[in-house]
Amino acid sequence: MEYGKFYVLIIILFLLGCQPKQVEYSYNKAIEDFVKETNYQISLTHFPKNLPKEFVNFSAIPPSCFSDYPYTSTSGEIYLITKLITNDTKIDSLKSKALKIYDYYSNNNFIINIYNIDIKKTTDTFACLHKCNKYISGRYPIPCFELFDFGGKKLNNKKCKLSLSKVPGDLKVYVLRANNKIIWKEKCNKEKRPESLKQWKHGFSEGIAISEKEKILVYWGIVW
Repeated sequence: MEYGKFYVLIIILFLLGCQPKQVEYSYNKAIEDFVKETNYQISLTHFPKNLPKEFVNFSAIPPSCFSDYPYTSTSGEIYLITKLITNDTKIDSLKSKALKIYDYYSNNNFIINIYNIDIKKTTDTFACLHKCNKYISGRYPIPCFELFDFGGKKLNNKKCKLSLSKVPGDLKVYVLRANNKIIWKEKCNKEKRPESLKQWKHGFSEGIAISEKEKILVYWGIVW
């Protein structure tokens, strides 16, 4: 992939027509490209080295900076949703390394919506997710999980004019790494962020999220 070229990679299990090796390559290449385009600041080392057989959905929207294409931006997200395997020692190890653990349905979460991170795009339909992009003191930023595709029933939001995923009610979010430093090269750092982000106008965050009731595991990373 050429640097700065915007692309979306979504792999859905029942639509795959590729051979296993091709799928594995696409998965690994997407992670490699995402890390590269963040100037190697975000690591994604917590993601599985190989695409799990139990995966439900994988999506990668890498950040980009391409001046001739106005819809690109210096923000991105990547996630892998799989079925949760009980007594997984690797996941237990990741959980033990978490900087913070949050209940997603808590009223005081600091949620980042990368699709409306540039205030010049406030007319975007994603702007209706009003709880996002508002700094909460003492909290690390986490993704807007309603925008992830959990593969289940969608919630039609008439106000937003889009379909949102129903996030499991017991979802716990584990933040493994987060930093609010500017990682972009000067020419790519031209977007104006909302003042509501305060000291987190730029940064990255990565981790996992788990629903024990619905047996769902999410590996995630966001950068803006």
